[in-house]
Amino acid sequence: DGWSGEPFEPWIEGGKLYARGASDDKGQFYCHVAGARAHLRAHGTLPVNLIFLIEGEEEANTGKFDEYVRQNAAKLACDAVVVSDGPMFGEKSPALTYSLRGLCYMEYTVTGPDRDLHSGVMGGIVQNPANALCAMVASLKDEKGRISVEGFYDGVAEVAQWERKMWEGLPFDAKAAAKGIDAELFGEEGFSWLERLWARPTLDVNGIFGGWTGEGSKTIIPSSAT
Repeated sequence: DGWSGEPFEPWIEGGKLYARGASDDKGQFYCHVAGARAHLRAHGTLPVNLIFLIEGEEEANTGKFDEYVRQNAAKLACDAVVVSDGPMFGEKSPALTYSLRGLCYMEYTVTGPDRDLHSGVMGGIVQNPANALCAMVASLKDEKGRISVEGFYDGVAEVAQWERKMWEGLPFDAKAAAKGIDAELFGEEGFSWLERLWARPTLDVNGIFGGWTGEGSKTIIPSSAT
């Protein structure tokens, strides 16, 4: 809904070429296909066997992709995996993504009384689940952006010196990045912006609701680690 073009048909508007999902991530898929095709045209054969595994259910997350991979492990066996989904540093800076932070996704539900309570009748003598939930979320990080969960940083790989030197040479503009999202940048103290973005684990709330919704107070907290 809301799209002005067809899913697989590009269009020109205002002198620019548009295509649905081109950056996330049909464009990346097509780069692999086009690269293999160009090599075949030039040399007639490929130096290695290639398997293209393309799926479009990332946002829907039906579980079919995981199921397929498990059921076809032998068929998909390989020496290396190249993932298409990944950001570019900038329009004029080609990038090679050599590592990704993992992801752990959790949902917590905080409940209290077995029914809705009137604040004028019971307020002050019963713990409010939404208040308790907010206190829990607030305790996850300190004022310096460091995650307070015990053991959270166990096993986190340190940034290698060659990585730090390489990233320091990139023209990252913190002011421009902040202006682009209309917000101030914030992160773990003691690390550069790119170290925070690419190497340090994060812990963020993706959604929170409660109170009059009738579904209890909930928060969804995904955490990623190197």
